Amino acid sequence: MIKPTDPWTFIRLAKMAKERGKLTGPLYVVYALNFIKAKRRIEAATAMAAREKLFEN
Repeated sequence: MIKPTDPWTFIRLAKMAKERGKLTGPLYVVYALNFIKAKRRIEAATAMAAREKLFEN
């Protein structure tokens, strides 16, 4: 299983792009969507682990 990406990575990337003056509207949307997807992956992995634990017992 691939370890989920830290969602805050995408926020940091957006901040770096903003500091450099390279943050456009579409790029911001990409970073925001990747942040949301990463958070959902972590939540799904947590739920899956809890579910597996439940069925172990």
